[in-house]
Amino acid sequence: MHSRRLDRARQGLYAPGSTFKLVTGAAALENGINPDTKIRVDDPWQADPSWGQYYVRSSSKAHGDYTMADGYRLSENIYFAKIGLQVGGQKLAEYASRFGVGAAPRCDIAVPKGQLSNSGTLDRPTLVADTSYGQGELLVSPLQMALIAATIGRAGVMPTPHYATEVRDSSGNTIRTIAPGAAGQVVRPDTAAKIAGYLVGAVEGPGAFAFGAKISGVHVAGKTGTAENPAGPPHGWFIGFAPAENPVVAVAVIIENSGQGGVDAAPLGGRVMQAALGR
Repeated sequence: MHSRRLDRARQGLYAPGSTFKLVTGAAALENGINPDTKIRVDDPWQADPSWGQYYVRSSSKAHGDYTMADGYRLSENIYFAKIGLQVGGQKLAEYASRFGVGAAPRCDIAVPKGQLSNSGTLDRPTLVADTSYGQGELLVSPLQMALIAATIGRAGVMPTPHYATEVRDSSGNTIRTIAPGAAGQVVRPDTAAKIAGYLVGAVEGPGAFAFGAKISGVHVAGKTGTAENPAGPPHGWFIGFAPAENPVVAVAVIIENSGQGGVDAAPLGGRVMQAALGR
C-alpha cells in the first residue's frame, strides 16, 4: 500500500506565522498608520481584560517603543497585533484577500485555497490580533507565501505562477510559450517599496531575525516566521526575494516541526536564492 505523496509546496496548508506580517504592514501603510510612529510594546500584552486568558506574546520578551522597521527587524508580534487592531478586522481581511489568502492561486495545476479564518471573517478583536502576526485560524500554502513575497518585490504586482515557461515537441522545437503575466496590482508601488526596505532591514539590520539569509554582495529582503502547530513543534518559515532593489527570484521555505522556526529556514532560503542568482 503506497501512501499518497503530497506536494507540500503547492498543496500543504500551514499557519504562516510572522511571514504574514507583510500583509498586515501593507494594510497598515495604506490605511493611515504612520510607520515611524513609535508603538509601545510590553510583553505579555492584551488590549482589554475581556480577552481573558489570551495574551499576545513577544518572541524577544520585549519592553520598548517600536517603529514598523523595528517590528519587521525584530519580528515583534505585539507591534503587529496593535497596528492590526488599528486597521480593523474588515480592512485586514480585505488586504488578505487582495494578496490571495483564502483563494486558490491561478496555477497550471489545481491548488488548495487555504483560509483567512474558519468563518472567512475577522469578527472579534482577539482573532484580529492573532491573525495580524500570522496565527489565528490562517492557513496558507508555501506557493501562496512565495507569491506574497514576489508581490512586494515587484512593486505591488502579483505574478501568475506557472510550472513551465514553454512546451516543446520531440525534436525540441518550442510549440507553445507560457507568458507569466500579472495577476493584478495588489498594493501601491510606494507601499511595496517601503516594506521591501523593512525586509532588507530584517536580514541586514542589527539583531535582525532573518540574518541567516544574507548573500555576499547582494541585498536580500526577507522575513522569518515561526508558526505554532497544534500537532507538535512549530514550523519554521522564511520568505524573501533578491536582489532587493530589482528582484529576479522570490522564495518561500518551510521546515516542518523545526525547533528554531525561521532561524533554521532563513539560511536555506538564502542558499536557494544564491543558486538562482548564480552567485
